[in-house]
Amino acid sequence: MRVSKSLAALLLVLAVLCGSSAWAPPKYGIHLDDVLIIGDTGQAVNDYLTDLEEHGFDGAVLVSSKRTVLLHNAYGTAIPEPHIENHSVTAFSTAQVTRQFTAACIVELMQQLIIEPDDRLDRFFDDVPDDKQGITLHQLLTNSSGLPTLEELGADLKSKDDLAPVIFSSALKFAPGEKYSLSNSDYYLLARVVEIISGLPYETYLRQKFFIQLWMQRSGLKLPFWVDTLVARSLSLVVDETDPTTFVRRRPGLNGSEGIISTVGDLYRWMDGLNDLERFEPEYHDMMFERYLMEPGSDSVWVGYGWRIQTSRTGDELVFQTGQIEPQGWGCAIYQYRNADAIIIVLTNRQIGDTNTADVVATNLSAILFGDREVAAPTADKPLDTSIPR
Repeated sequence: MRVSKSLAALLLVLAVLCGSSAWAPPKYGIHLDDVLIIGDTGQAVNDYLTDLEEHGFDGAVLVSSKRTVLLHNAYGTAIPEPHIENHSVTAFSTAQVTRQFTAACIVELMQQLIIEPDDRLDRFFDDVPDDKQGITLHQLLTNSSGLPTLEELGADLKSKDDLAPVIFSSALKFAPGEKYSLSNSDYYLLARVVEIISGLPYETYLRQKFFIQLWMQRSGLKLPFWVDTLVARSLSLVVDETDPTTFVRRRPGLNGSEGIISTVGDLYRWMDGLNDLERFEPEYHDMMFERYLMEPGSDSVWVGYGWRIQTSRTGDELVFQTGQIEPQGWGCAIYQYRNADAIIIVLTNRQIGDTNTADVVATNLSAILFGDREVAAPTADKPLDTSIPR
């Protein structure tokens, strides 16, 4: 079903007007602000993280099992001078995990029958070169478009001008649909599609259609009122720009691909919304988590729409996404073990060693949660146990 641009815009306005007031608050996690440490497992997770804090861990964590939050707590420093500690409602950069927010916007528009996975770039953009006209939304969502990254293009990420012409003028790295190659150009263009179809700025659409309805009061880019003491700064000693709110504002080129700021509680509410089949019908819910392409260099990790999927070491289906912005050290990891109905969310503002700290911590916490592996205690020489597979 193909819809004209004018009709699509009208349909979306009607959907926004009709849908925004009809959406009920999330079923759980609504008042998730206070520190929680529940039961033996919650205490074991907290003990590990408290020990890790002494070896350089700074961040916030939420662990749930079967829709019961076992741990919701924060560790280490948010702002070094004057010294302010991280709090359970401190906001952090989600880094490249932002892409799954963008994917959700696109899938919701698909559910409204305004767009389709096979819609091509030339439906939304003018002056698309012949070699790129056939690139589809599906290929952008699965990073299989062949488009280079904005960094490879030498694009000015601080430019307020539309970067689409810069992307379209590039040489393709491979034929569209041939394979997977991570590119922020894909998700920049998807955010532009949201703006073109809706007539709203990307963040405004995301906020109106998702964040407000899911009670995600501490998530966004420019629109929330950020309490300065509740935004975690980068603790890296090699950067001058440490505030994630200004980092994103000064780089509109990252729109749709990086930098949404959030809390572990808000991200838990977000997962509630994604998994609610009253919001996403089963067909479209499953569309986000389908195994479309294998990641290069992996024999187990598949690519979905903004998510990665694999069979975990426990035999569970693991839906996850991770991100890291260097050298600032901002990191994010969201793990959902679907059969076990377990969620682990880690946000960090300091990198330990040369690993994605949030990713490794999430894996270690899964071992504590499931009790299937022993996690090595942090030491000065080896703060993180990196031996446990997902």
